[in-house]
Amino acid sequence: MFFPETSSAIWVYPSLSCTTAVQPSFLVTGSSVSSIKKVDFLYKPQDTPPAFICNTLECLEQSTLTQIHHHYQVPIFTIGPLHKTSPTPSTSFLEEDTSCIPWLDKKSPKSVICVSLGSLATIDAKIATEIAWVVRPGSIHGCDWIEFLPEDLVSEMKVRDMIVKWAPQKDVLAHSAVGGFWSHCGWNSILESVCEGVPMLCQPFSNDQMMNARYLSYVWKMGLEMVVERGEIESAIRRVLVSKEGKVIEV
Repeated sequence: MFFPETSSAIWVYPSLSCTTAVQPSFLVTGSSVSSIKKVDFLYKPQDTPPAFICNTLECLEQSTLTQIHHHYQVPIFTIGPLHKTSPTPSTSFLEEDTSCIPWLDKKSPKSVICVSLGSLATIDAKIATEIAWVVRPGSIHGCDWIEFLPEDLVSEMKVRDMIVKWAPQKDVLAHSAVGGFWSHCGWNSILESVCEGVPMLCQPFSNDQMMNARYLSYVWKMGLEMVVERGEIESAIRRVLVSKEGKVIEV
């Protein structure tokens, strides 16, 4: 995304036909942070930075980086993905449940979908019941954890699925059993999935996630946009794990 300097300027999304519906929420009139006046919180027009340091890959965002460089005439350093170039101990605010790794060890290669919708998103129980995922405590409206799930579904899931409160996501995505990643499309999750060559099922919620999902699906060809309905979910999972299309969108 190319950042203009005035509130009346046109926002440019290289290689992407973008509508208001997929713009970051802080750019949409009426959003909770619209008073920030777009990206004035990043830097003032008169304060051209001496350089840009970005947690990204040049091969992934070359057109955007080129536009920024041409406009500001300053160096751009792509130092990402930071979780690979400068790994640090886990900063998760919940304790990671590593019991899912031995469980994955027993599964066939590329037979598992990892489902994790981030650390902030909340959804209603009806939608959550359609999916088996890493259920973060407090992520379901009105529920502490998985008590919203029907007992017969929980029993069935224990046979072939696994639900944990907080997973070691980088280790899970690097596991050979994982063939797809159902994600909210936060930037860290995208980089972690791209680096492991795991195709993504995109279910964005807010902020930059809408635009990220559109890039993944239509520009980078590394993901599929999701519609949370049972038939659509099944179709998307089959496209990623079983069909030839899944092979094409692998990185």
